[in-house]
Amino acid sequence: MGTSTDGILFYGIDLGEDGLYETRENWEHEDWDDEFRKRTGTPLYPDETWIEAGKETSAKWGVTLGIHCSYDYSCDYVALIDRNYSAARGYPEILTPEMLTVPDDADEKIKAFCELMGIPYEQPRWHLASLWG
Repeated sequence: MGTSTDGILFYGIDLGEDGLYETRENWEHEDWDDEFRKRTGTPLYPDETWIEAGKETSAKWGVTLGIHCSYDYSCDYVALIDRNYSAARGYPEILTPEMLTVPDDADEKIKAFCELMGIPYEQPRWHLASLWG
């Protein structure tokens, strides 16, 4: 097995080395997506509504959490779902100018997500990072 390296470009907030360490202490669930579902009233466990409810909730909020740096020593980030791009080593991705525009409601969506999840907010911006592991 080899080592995977990915390039990541995202619009959002880099949470740095400490990431969500302190924030997660106030969460009921270890996984952010379970905590997000709990806080938004979306079903937590698989049933006939679970997948569709999750898709609707994700589309409404339009924000996700991701990691960069490495899998062993990860750094967390908050990103707009449709402005979170990655490319694997040896597989370049083409970005168009339209993909690099920021929707008018982007900052408000990210701020609302941070408030909901108890994540410290700062002005979102573009970040170029990598993920090794």
